[in-house]
Amino acid sequence: MRTAKNQATLVAEVTQVGQVIPKVVAALPKDLDPKGFHAESQRLDASIATVKRLNVELKGAIGEKRGHEKAMRQLLKRVRAAVKGHFGDDSTEYALVGGTRLSERKKPVRKPRQTKAA
Repeated sequence: MRTAKNQATLVAEVTQVGQVIPKVVAALPKDLDPKGFHAESQRLDASIATVKRLNVELKGAIGEKRGHEKAMRQLLKRVRAAVKGHFGDDSTEYALVGGTRLSERKKPVRKPRQTKAA
């Protein structure tokens, strides 16, 4: 995959060679004619434009997806809170909607007091 810098370098080289190729066409083999070079250059430009357009569409779609994800997370929070409020935080119903039952939570461990050394 080419980086933007490499792509810009390639486009600059194509432009430079495109300006020079009519002057050196006599020294080139027959299969390297200026028409074929310019046609390939135009196809490259069209491909670059298509990729740019699709990248813009992709960014928009990703933003839309993230918005839907955020809305869904908020909805899940509200559902869990409603189930917790109605059935309680130690109910099986609360566990069914993805909550952690109170009885399944890890109990805090008391650390023994350390005596000060004299």
